[in-house]
Order: sequence, then structure tokens, then C-alpha cells
Amino acid sequence: MNKIAIIGAGKIGGSIAKLLAFSNDYTVTVVDQDAAALERLAKLAPVRTVLLDIKKQQELLPVATGQDALFAAT
Repeated sequence: MNKIAIIGAGKIGGSIAKLLAFSNDYTVTVVDQDAAALERLAKLAPVRTVLLDIKKQQELLPVATGQDALFAAT
């Protein structure tokens, strides 16, 4: 199973996350600084959520490491 990380839990990032997660071909991690957006998405799709500020590269690097792809939907 491919590992995908998506930066942004809004309309576009959420749509991408749902499509990939429900295909059953991907393990999806969604990163955002908005806790409410992450909570909404987690209720709708089987995704892992990570709350962080992507401007802080030190925090984003561990999430991105090991992923097969990283999408920016910010």
C-alpha cells in the first residue's frame, strides 16, 4: 500500500484525501494547522491527521519522511 501525505485539509485536500483513502490503495496522512478541519475530515474518511504549522520545516520533515508522495493542497 502506498503512503501519501497531503498538506491541507480544506476542500481540495479533503477531496483528494477521501478519494485516495476510499480506493483502498493508499494510506493517507493529512496535515493542517486547523484542528477543526482535520476533525471534520477524520469523521468522513479513514485518514491519519497531523496538526502542525507547515511553515516549521522541522515539524513537517518527520511527517513527510517515508511517504511515497507528498501533495500540497494549500
